[in-house]
Amino acid sequence: MKKNTLSAFLLLAFGFVGLTVNAQTTPETKAKITARHDKAEIARVRAELKEYNEKNHKRTLELAEANGWPHVIEYKKGHYGYLSGVTDLDEPIYKASHNNFGPSSSAITARVNHLRSGGSLGLDLEGQGMVVGMWEIRGPLTSHEQLIGRISIGDNVAFSSSTQNALNDSGHATHVAGTLIGSGNGDITAMGMAPQATLVAYDYIEDDEEALDAAEDGLLISNHSYGAVLETAPPFLPGAYSAESWKWDLVMHAVPTYQAVISAGNDRVAEENDLLMGNKTSKNAIVVAAVEGVANYNSPSDVDMSDFSSYGPTDDWRIKPDISMKGVAVHSAYPIGTQGFNIGSYYKDMPGTSMASPGVAGTLLLWQQHYMNLHDEESMLAATLKALMINSADEAGSFPGPDQKFGWGLINSKRAIETINNNGETSLIEELVLNPGETIEREIVVDGNQDLRVTVVWTDPAGDPTTTANDPAIKLINDLDVRVKRSGDMFPYLPWGLGEFLGFGAVKADNARDNVEDVLVPQNEITPGVYTITVTHKNTLEGNLPQRFSLVVNAVTDELNVGSSQYNNVSVSPNPANDVINIQLGSGIQGAEGNVVMYDLQGRIVRQFNSLVDKVDVSSLNSGMYILNIEYDGYTESKKIMVK
Repeated sequence: MKKNTLSAFLLLAFGFVGLTVNAQTTPETKAKITARHDKAEIARVRAELKEYNEKNHKRTLELAEANGWPHVIEYKKGHYGYLSGVTDLDEPIYKASHNNFGPSSSAITARVNHLRSGGSLGLDLEGQGMVVGMWEIRGPLTSHEQLIGRISIGDNVAFSSSTQNALNDSGHATHVAGTLIGSGNGDITAMGMAPQATLVAYDYIEDDEEALDAAEDGLLISNHSYGAVLETAPPFLPGAYSAESWKWDLVMHAVPTYQAVISAGNDRVAEENDLLMGNKTSKNAIVVAAVEGVANYNSPSDVDMSDFSSYGPTDDWRIKPDISMKGVAVHSAYPIGTQGFNIGSYYKDMPGTSMASPGVAGTLLLWQQHYMNLHDEESMLAATLKALMINSADEAGSFPGPDQKFGWGLINSKRAIETINNNGETSLIEELVLNPGETIEREIVVDGNQDLRVTVVWTDPAGDPTTTANDPAIKLINDLDVRVKRSGDMFPYLPWGLGEFLGFGAVKADNARDNVEDVLVPQNEITPGVYTITVTHKNTLEGNLPQRFSLVVNAVTDELNVGSSQYNNVSVSPNPANDVINIQLGSGIQGAEGNVVMYDLQGRIVRQFNSLVDKVDVSSLNSGMYILNIEYDGYTESKKIMVK
C-alpha cells in the first residue's frame, strides 16, 4: 500500500508521472479545446504550483516529525482524515471524503431524464465520447458492473480493502464514480448522470497540479468530493480565501475551458454559516450543496435542504455554494454488500455533498456534449457553462435570489438545454472580451411572457490568500458590472448580491464581490419593448489586459443589430429606428436586381419596393416590431426591425 508511512503518503505525489488524458476522445476535438489555451500562462502557473507544493510538502514532513502528528486521524467515530499539508501558519490540514454516514433520483432532480432517449427534448445525451475527471481519497472498484472498462487511472490511485477505513474511502470513490458514469448494468436505478462517458481517476494528493495537466490536455470537467476536516482545521480557515482557494483559481484561470466541481462539505449541525474551507472558497469553482431529491419542481418550497450541507458565505461575502443538487439517499455503485466483506458489484444509498457534487459534474458534462454536438465539437468556456447553470437554475430558499445555503438554486438541465437550443432566437449565449475602458452593449426585445434573466460570468484571476480569521478583504480582481435598462426608463435593473443581513435574503445592488452578475427582471415588472444590456468594469483590469466573459440571456424576443439570415450580405441601421432605415448592400450584390418588402407582425405589407433601395422611411409607422425582407438573386434576407 502506497501510504504506509507519512513520507510515502506525501512523497509519491512528487515522483509519479500520470497518464495522459485522451480528452473528449478524438484528436480533432482535443485540438479545438486546447487551441483556446495560453501555453505560456499554463507553464507559469505549473511552475508556481510546483514550487509552492514542494515547499509545503517539505515543511509538512518536518513539522509532522517534530510535533508527532499522525498521518491518519479518527476525527469522530468512523470518520478518518489524512494529513495533506500545512497552512502558511504551520498548522496541519487533514482532509476527508464528504460522505455523511447517517422516488426522486438524481437524474430527475436535475431534469436529466429530459435529455435522454425518450425524453421530452428528443435527444440522446448520455456522455458518448466525453471524459470526466475524478479526484478522491482512494480509488474506485474499477471492476464493478456499473463501471467496468470505462475507468482509466491518472496517477497512483488504487482501490484498497486492506482496512475498514481504506474500504470506506474506496467505497466512497466507487459510489461517486457510479453517480458520474454508472452504466445502469445490473441495476438500472443506479445509472449515473453520463452512463456512456469514461472517467479518469486520481487521488487527492497534489490535485491542483494534476488538474492543471489534465485540463491542458483537454479535460473539461472534474469532480472533487473531499476537503478539509472542520474538527482539526485552523481557526482562520472556515470562510477564508486560503492558499488552496488561490491555487484552484490559478488553475482555472490558466485553462479557461476547465471547470472543477467541488462538494460543499457536511459540517453543519444546525443553521450555522461560514463553514466552507479550502477549495470551496475558490471564486471560479462550482461548489455544490446537498438537498433532498425533487420529484417535480413547482416552487421554491419543493426544494428541502439536507440536515448536513455546509453553508457559506465566504469571509469576503461572496455567494457560495453555487448550486444545489440531490445529496440525500443517493443510490449508486458500492464495492461491498450489507453482509460481510466480499468485494463485488453491490449498491448503497448514501447521503452527503459528496453525492450531490458528482450529480452536478455529470450533468454539466452532458451540457458540454450537447453544445459541442451543435458547434462542430467546440466546447463552451467554463464561464459560459457556469453562466448557463446559474441562468437556468430554479429558485430555492425562503427569499428570491441567491443565498449562502442553496447558492443560485436547484440545477435544471431541461431549461439549460432549451437555452442552448434557442440561442439566437429566445435566448443568447455569447463569449465576449471586455477591453480596458470598454463598454459593451446588447439591445434585445422583450415581450414580457416570462421573467427576463441576464447572467454574466468571468473566470477571475487568483486573489491574494489570507491567514486572517474572518478577513473581509474583497478577493475579486476584475470587477465587471452589468446593468439592464428598458428604453425610456431612468434607472437600470441591478444584479443580485448578498445583503448585510443574511436572514433577510439577497438584495439587488452593485455587486463588487462576485465574479457573477445576475440580473433578474420579474415578469410583472416588464414593459414590452427594447432593453439594453450594458457590460463595463470598475477601476483597471489586471495587467491592463482584456477580460473574457460569458453572457447568457433568457426570455428574448429578438436581439437587435444581429443579422438573422445565413447569407448576411445586407446590414441595416439604425435599429431601433425613428425615421429612416438605411440598407447597406454587400459588395457581392451591388447592382443586382431584387426587391424590398416590410411586414408588420400580422404579416401585412407596410412598405414595398420593386428594386434594392437603400432607404426605407418608417416615420409614419406605429412603434413596434417589423420584418424587413431583402430579396436578391433568388435569396431572401430577413431583418427584424424595431420602430420607436
